Amino acid sequence: MTRSVSEIEVYHSFIEQKSAAFYHLKCYRGGLVDPEEPISIDERRKYLHKTPRNARRNDLLNPVFPLSGGRLTPWFPANHSIGAAMTHETLYNVMLWISFPLALTTFVLLRFVTAPYGRYKRKGWGPLVSNRLGWFLMEAPSAMVFAYFFSIGNVPKTSPLLLFFFLWELHYIHRAFVYPFQIADTKRNMPLTILIMGLIFNLGNAYLNGSYLFLLSDGYPVSWFTKPQMILGIAFFTTGFLINRWADKTLRALRKENHDEYQIPHGGLYHWVSCPNYLGEILEWGGWAIATWSLAGLSFAVWTFANLAPRAYAHHRWYRQYFPEYPSERKALLPGIW
Repeated sequence: MTRSVSEIEVYHSFIEQKSAAFYHLKCYRGGLVDPEEPISIDERRKYLHKTPRNARRNDLLNPVFPLSGGRLTPWFPANHSIGAAMTHETLYNVMLWISFPLALTTFVLLRFVTAPYGRYKRKGWGPLVSNRLGWFLMEAPSAMVFAYFFSIGNVPKTSPLLLFFFLWELHYIHRAFVYPFQIADTKRNMPLTILIMGLIFNLGNAYLNGSYLFLLSDGYPVSWFTKPQMILGIAFFTTGFLINRWADKTLRALRKENHDEYQIPHGGLYHWVSCPNYLGEILEWGGWAIATWSLAGLSFAVWTFANLAPRAYAHHRWYRQYFPEYPSERKALLPGIW
């Protein structure tokens, strides 16, 4: 009778494989290797150059590769070359560390220049495409790229990792295949420039998060469900997701009642803030960063705030400008604060 292998056994096998790889580096370092000590790219290259091919244990070494910050992480399966691994690792780290100053720059720029779509659409930003097509082309690649890394990843598909995959796809499948077709006014459009910028961000963001979770991370054992960061992160994500959906539904209903004209929304979180939909999305991806406990997730959370916080402030000013009766106690994004 064949015994099924549990995800705990798969994860432990994965960790043992990493330990074996450390052991086989002792002939190069001249002693046992501390599993917490990073192995540099140069050291790995010298080891592979000096050690006979049949003694390199590529089947064990290739899945192990250092991530920035000294944390050792799983890498490509053994059929990938070490050169390809180094190229991918370099690309990942460059994109990761560039993402933070770019997010800060974007935040500052958007405080002075409001992105020209929706109520702020204006000439001078290139040809126009329909909102439905634009949102689909921007958001669908994020779901597909993430799914691609899920399919090729060698990190064990434990329950926490499957949950992360489900949450990501839940958000982006809705954004790409549901939300665009809920737009009532089919005549609305957006500049091609905005579509291209959104597409570039989503491709890079899906690459960073998909690469980390399914190729670079140490994996997420079942016990990850009991970690404080997982519990808090999933609570934030779920709360933000529900707030975002409720707020969007409220706005759609309001526009439908008023022939797609902008009106003052009321009820629920709209009593305290002008943009609970943006607040929900910031909570959502902040929760993602906490639950995955990763720099890639943190990058996404920072970018979400950098993009949506200035737009929430712009919406708040717009409401005050066009509606003299707009509630004075209402804030832009954070209840009672800002």
